[in-house]
Amino acid sequence: MISIGIPTYNRAPYLEGCLWSIGEQSWLKSSLTSLDWGNIEILISDDCSSDGTENLVKRIIGDSDLNIKYYRRPKNLGDIANFLFLAEQATGDYFMWLGDDDRLHPEFLDKLHYCIRPTNQHNIENRLFPDFAFSDIVVLDKNNLEYRKPQSFQHFTEDCPGNYRSRMNWSCSAVMIQSLWRKPFLDNLIAKGCFPNCWGYDIVLVYAALLSGTYAHVPEKLYYKANLRTVATPELIEHYRQVDSGEITAPFEAPQEFWDAIKHVEEVCR
Repeated sequence: MISIGIPTYNRAPYLEGCLWSIGEQSWLKSSLTSLDWGNIEILISDDCSSDGTENLVKRIIGDSDLNIKYYRRPKNLGDIANFLFLAEQATGDYFMWLGDDDRLHPEFLDKLHYCIRPTNQHNIENRLFPDFAFSDIVVLDKNNLEYRKPQSFQHFTEDCPGNYRSRMNWSCSAVMIQSLWRKPFLDNLIAKGCFPNCWGYDIVLVYAALLSGTYAHVPEKLYYKANLRTVATPELIEHYRQVDSGEITAPFEAPQEFWDAIKHVEEVCR
């Protein structure tokens, strides 16, 4: 089973699109996997929203075949508690977090599940058993417009995880937290303290995964990352063109607790 955990807070209009992108996954038609609706659970942890999120989710549960489990928190606990709660509740062999304003390409689960599962003939023949899998991403602004080139993680295949540590100022690298994870591997990282209660927890977790596990990279644009506070002006598009090409760089600044978490990960994961 695959578990999809969606942490949400006051994003009802975007959450609906996110959920329907799950409903449009192609596994029912694909010959790559044997997934069906009974093999997926969608966990929604609502961090005490006040915008009608609960009514929206109940309506979607009634109108669709999606296997949704809805949890409403009695008070707002913040992102980190929400993320960890979802991982704790998941019962699947595989797990992923999905941003409540993000969307999946129809082939996202199909292709990532295929390349990570142990019964994949390619994996058997090459003795490959990936602990997590991720695709390239498309970055969208609040108007659903792509404003920077698709983020590829091909550069991590050389000197990995060294390249990840040296490129922590890549603003999109942390989206790798929304990989498809083998659940026991993820649980072990969390138990080792690799999901810290500090800024940059997503960066820390991905770094720990790269240090201690193996991954599969699907070099296709299958994940759509939304930045709802961004409007794609010509100036912004040019800025990110220069950032993505390496013409301009910015120092990576983080609080000391982040660097303490990085040090801890390097001690427990090597």
